[in-house]
Amino acid sequence: MAQDYKHGIPAVSPIASIIAAATGTLVHTLPATRTCRARKIHIFNHNAATANVSLGTGLAGLFVPAMVAWQVLAGMDLIVEEGQIPDFEFTANVTASSNVAGAAPANVEIQIEVEEYLGTAG
Repeated sequence: MAQDYKHGIPAVSPIASIIAAATGTLVHTLPATRTCRARKIHIFNHNAATANVSLGTGLAGLFVPAMVAWQVLAGMDLIVEEGQIPDFEFTANVTASSNVAGAAPANVEIQIEVEEYLGTAG
């Protein structure tokens, strides 16, 4: 029986610290000729304010969100599983942005697990 999907190469990003509001922060570097889909997202909000965090592409003022933002309450963390993540295929480095800013220990941190594909996912 033929499968209607491709298995990708799993990869986990290092923890990225978002210290500037409304600015893209690099979360996952995508190797050349590969695309990826987010499979799991873990967000830590160390800030005293509620954070809205989204994934997208582009750094600094060129951030373009690829999906809706997740709201993370002050001092809490959030784990987003595969079934809750929009099915978006990244063709460039994955970045994240938040509406709150703060240097450690009041920063927002994010770590993602992705599945990388040679070419496209299909």
